[in-house]
Amino acid sequence: MSQLIIYTDLDGTLLDHHTYAADSALPTLAKLKQWRVPCVWNTSKTYAELRVLRQRLHHQDPFIVENGAAVYLPKSQFQEPFCGARVSDEFYAKSFGPSRQHILEVLQEFKDSYEFRSFYEMDAETVAELTGLSKTDAALAKQREFTEPLVWEDSPAALKQFTAELNDTGLQILRGGRFLHVMGQFNKATAMQWLTDLYAERYGETPVCMALGDSHNDIAMLNAADIPVVVRSPSHLPPSLERKERILTKKFGPEGWAEAVEQVLASQQSLNAPSMRS
Repeated sequence: MSQLIIYTDLDGTLLDHHTYAADSALPTLAKLKQWRVPCVWNTSKTYAELRVLRQRLHHQDPFIVENGAAVYLPKSQFQEPFCGARVSDEFYAKSFGPSRQHILEVLQEFKDSYEFRSFYEMDAETVAELTGLSKTDAALAKQREFTEPLVWEDSPAALKQFTAELNDTGLQILRGGRFLHVMGQFNKATAMQWLTDLYAERYGETPVCMALGDSHNDIAMLNAADIPVVVRSPSHLPPSLERKERILTKKFGPEGWAEAVEQVLASQQSLNAPSMRS
């Protein structure tokens, strides 16, 4: 068996949809760290949000922000920079799409034709009301670099037309658990595959990818994974995948997340596979 890598959505998956807590998953997260199974966060959240959340949950692995817009690699784990890397004090970063500023300029051209509100137009208090985040965390959610969430206030027919016109500009709309996300032509699978290839070079073999998510913006990631897991949500029906082989959890959110990960770890352990590297 090959090395196992776990890619996971956060909101509604590893984090509870209502409280954003991960308490039910903490013992399993500790086991992954003990067995040195990378747990890569693949989320719509921003770099600013994850800097805080990583400290709270003691996360040390790479992470992917804004629905696949960029991968951040800790320098402590990846010593050599790669072609096209942006470098900060702690991370190398690889981006896959245009800047948020470009997206905002494109959206401005549509303001007279369609009714919508973007994160950029909202203050932190409004974002907090829409998301259930604290005002402090909502301010971090507004610090976007590559994508722009929208609240759609027009008709479904108008949304269909808007989507088509937006595609002509090189942008797309991806539906998340709460918002429409305007972004470049990438998704969570784009970043996942790029990082998996990087891990393959490190291990000398192609890793087995397990992916967990709960909503529409996770579909590409789940379809591309070797072990796709749909985590049940209390707020919406499970997304439909192209493939029939997938795990559907019995429990919601972080409880369902832990349920599925423990199931896969147990199967790996029963095979006595060298996939949990020491």
